[in-house]
Amino acid sequence: MLAFSLLPHDPMSAVTTATWKGLITPDTWSTSGEWTGGTPPNGSDDVANFTDATTVTGSLIVNMDTPITLGTLNINATTNGYTIQPVLITDVLTFNASSLAPTITNSGGGFVQLVYCPITVTSGQTLVAEISSGTQLNLQTTIIADNVQMSGTSGGTLVINGTASNTGLTLLECLKGQVIIGTSPSTMSTNKLKIGDLTDGSIVAHNQNNQLYDGVNIADVEMTNGTWNLNGLMQTVDDFTFNGGSMNNGTGGDLKIKGQLKMFDNTTIGNNFNLILDTGSSVFYTGSTTTATIASTVDLNAGTRPFWGNWRDRDEYQRRYF
Repeated sequence: MLAFSLLPHDPMSAVTTATWKGLITPDTWSTSGEWTGGTPPNGSDDVANFTDATTVTGSLIVNMDTPITLGTLNINATTNGYTIQPVLITDVLTFNASSLAPTITNSGGGFVQLVYCPITVTSGQTLVAEISSGTQLNLQTTIIADNVQMSGTSGGTLVINGTASNTGLTLLECLKGQVIIGTSPSTMSTNKLKIGDLTDGSIVAHNQNNQLYDGVNIADVEMTNGTWNLNGLMQTVDDFTFNGGSMNNGTGGDLKIKGQLKMFDNTTIGNNFNLILDTGSSVFYTGSTTTATIASTVDLNAGTRPFWGNWRDRDEYQRRYF
């Protein structure tokens, strides 16, 4: 009996780009006959495409029967959905790109795609998720990465249902579209959450309490032109930097600040959730010509004395809340 393993190819060799045929389901990644060209992609910069299958309709299961390295994973299926799942817990999907950022794309017109395999990203690289409008990608997995960035077009949705390792996810950015932090597990330990940028708004939503706080690590949050939907839940953060726009939440909830709330010109915190300032926390406003507004209910814990960097606004704040 012959035995073999599918090993990553030499990084100096030609990049493999292959498309999954979908002849049967389930089938294994290492099945050469399932890939155009006959070579399963497994190396730095390699590209794996999952489009509409040749013969199978409905959902397809791809069993990742060995650790895989890719530069790009493209999902573009209008009639098929894909579940990519490991055979063993050691069968990890690693993203590594020598020049451009490693990327996951989903442009399949709204069909939900699922990726269950553990994901790691080479240190120092950003994993970019480009999700087209009206399309959703579920990452129900452990993610170990310096940076995961939701990009693409407005209207796309990235759902993270798995864990982000305490040793891994330094920054989760939602620059366009929507990121939903799902129902399982209850925490997603990341050091920083960034919502929106200077030109595009975005949405981050939660489905459980304190999903940025695992009892040890608390995320910093930076928000610009975005929406943060607490979904009626409690979220605890360390520092919250609010660069511009409005923070409103139609479903209520509680936002607890354990460090510093920093607000800049033309920022408004709406009145449809509670802002809780923990003991030792502070509020800092910096601006020149306009003001920042807190319209929400503010709960002050004993020993907390927020302050404003702009003394004119500090006086008004103290009249309201002290």
